[in-house]
Amino acid sequence: MNTKKQATKACSVCGGTLFVHPREAAHARVVACRSKTVDTDAGLPLTCLLMQPTLADDTRHALALIGDKSTSHSKGTAARDEIRHKILLRYLKEVREGEPTLVWYRAILKEYPSVLVANELSKLPFYRLNPDRRFTAIAELARIDHRIERLRNSTNDHYAELVAGYLDSRYDLMHFGFANGLFGKKNPVKINTLYRYIGIISRYLEWVHAQGHASLQDAGRIVFDEYVAAVDSVPAHAYALNQFYKWVKKKYPFITNINFHRRGKGMRLTRFETLSLDESRAAFQRICQHPDPRGRALALLCLFYAQQVSDSITLCRDELIRDPDTDRWRIFRQGAEEAYLVEPELSEAIDACLTGDWPGGARRTVDNTNDYVFVGKHHNPVAAITGMRLIREASGTHASVLRRTGIVNMYRGGQKTMGTVVLRDILNVSSPTLKKAIRATGESVNTPIAQEEAEELRRAFLDDDEDT
Repeated sequence: MNTKKQATKACSVCGGTLFVHPREAAHARVVACRSKTVDTDAGLPLTCLLMQPTLADDTRHALALIGDKSTSHSKGTAARDEIRHKILLRYLKEVREGEPTLVWYRAILKEYPSVLVANELSKLPFYRLNPDRRFTAIAELARIDHRIERLRNSTNDHYAELVAGYLDSRYDLMHFGFANGLFGKKNPVKINTLYRYIGIISRYLEWVHAQGHASLQDAGRIVFDEYVAAVDSVPAHAYALNQFYKWVKKKYPFITNINFHRRGKGMRLTRFETLSLDESRAAFQRICQHPDPRGRALALLCLFYAQQVSDSITLCRDELIRDPDTDRWRIFRQGAEEAYLVEPELSEAIDACLTGDWPGGARRTVDNTNDYVFVGKHHNPVAAITGMRLIREASGTHASVLRRTGIVNMYRGGQKTMGTVVLRDILNVSSPTLKKAIRATGESVNTPIAQEEAEELRRAFLDDDEDT
């Protein structure tokens, strides 16, 4: 750069003086030391991050990202580029290295669109190279806070503060998991689950407020039962509301205790919907004839191996091992002691998923073996709600019914390919529950049982298992 044509401009990161091209000095956009219009040969300010003896990779990449946009003059992208620069500047000034905290995420998501925040941060090393990243669904973090503000506008401050306090208690439990090395599926609180619960609670409180109740002190068991009977009779939703009532009662002792069991009451208390053997075979035939291999694979994982949808959708390429004798896939999930050989129909469906071989399907070619089998948007796995829809379209029934049927069929017909420990890991149930289920059959896990004993098994899971 010709020193005669130099001008100066303040660095947007450290505030020091940078030597830049005169056109850059007249421009209102942000500029940093790695920008292409900066003359680094003319000297950098002492406060510049590049002058520090050690520089984190995240900081270095963030500076480079700002510099890549420093010569852009597109009017169509100017406003969006400015927001991206501000996001990176906030990261450089307040974080610099590693994954941001929950407080930082919530603060920045109140100011900028979550899609732009995720897009910019996903380019940094902490996001791409960290397998134990804590916050993988930051868009839902923003939706949770927006939902509480919407609740505040539609009801009153009392209800909004109750939900905000309940949310903070869940975040505290989440941090407890982080502090003890629990990430991903092992964490006691997941953001997507919390978002779903906040939605359930908010809808209930909006209905309660519309009925003329200004606080939960006025909305006791009678109001709760009316809501369950007339508006939302899903037992899992009522159970989530019961948990919310329990937390509120600790803060306000005069609130009514609901005591709603997850399985419901009355006829719902003994409801454990499964398919009979004939219905299982009919569902299997429908699944095998379904054109979308994603639905076939997910439904067969439910029916054959009682897999939860949340576990199935995260199946990765590097968890698949080709069996040399049968040429079928073996699945080795993290935490399991051994891989298990899948049935031919499931192996064929997985092959089709890996190649994008279905009407309208397309498969992204990658070199990374840690790629998801069921890929959704932004290289992430398909959403759980999408997975449940695919299963319903393939089998004609709900994923939860298929999974319960898989659990019962494993014992009804005898499971001869997996040991108890592997079976426990696949079912994702506790050891005491599994032992009680085996005792209820009167035999070992590898022995066929009668229909009456299968009913006792259902009741054992019904009484103790909260995972089905």
